[in-house]
Amino acid sequence: MTKFSNFANSLQSSDIAALLALTEKPEIISFAGGLPAPELFPIEEMKQVDAAIYAEEGRQAVQYGTTEGYVPLREEIARRMKDKFFVDCQPEHIVVTTGSQQALFILA
Repeated sequence: MTKFSNFANSLQSSDIAALLALTEKPEIISFAGGLPAPELFPIEEMKQVDAAIYAEEGRQAVQYGTTEGYVPLREEIARRMKDKFFVDCQPEHIVVTTGSQQALFILA
């Protein structure tokens, strides 16, 4: 029998776990929990992009980056903000997060 620590044994199921369990039901269309419809992911295009990234960056592509986000991406976002929306911002004004919780944590 697997033995867990007292702390692990004391953990209770969370509301988020219950919500995610609901999303596994085929009759449920979830607009919460950060789970977009899997059939909407452009898998073939993502494979091509992945291959190009690994060809160019190699193993460096899977290393952790800075908290602020990948610098070339921040540079591209700043350029697009200027070109499309006439907003003069610099890459150091942009933070790319892995999700809303990280963004809220950084802003708090």
